[in-house]
Amino acid sequence: MQFELEGSFELEDYRQMTKGDMKQRYVSNALLCLIVSISCYIVLFRSLLFAIAIFVVVYFIRIFRVRKMLTKNYASNKLLNLSRRYIFDDKELSQESELGQTIYRPDLIHKVVYDKETIMLYMGSNQAIFLKKDWLKTGSWEDFTAYIKESWDIKK
Repeated sequence: MQFELEGSFELEDYRQMTKGDMKQRYVSNALLCLIVSISCYIVLFRSLLFAIAIFVVVYFIRIFRVRKMLTKNYASNKLLNLSRRYIFDDKELSQESELGQTIYRPDLIHKVVYDKETIMLYMGSNQAIFLKKDWLKTGSWEDFTAYIKESWDIKK
């Protein structure tokens, strides 16, 4: 069976794709904020309320900076905005854009992540093929998801 998808990447798609990497940053941000808060508590004021306030403020500043960094990275990468066409046929995926064509095989996929309306095929920790339900031109989303699970989601 052949499936065809076509679309272009948006900022929210980029944020969703990098969510896994960002979870690690959020945890490290929380630890950093906790250390700063405890230090302020011990050294400066000995006020638990003040330490909690410092934690919250520093944590949200760090989250804001990460979101701003993602927005800047997305805006600076013109390749992300190109329209792409994906054709799944038997055991290969053809990705076509203005820059040319790339062929992928299932053995190149590191992991597959499923969301309600997206599927992400990761080749590495920070490189993925992002497939949205809205992009599907042929077949149903349920059939496509089943096909991906059967043919592309190879647990390694």
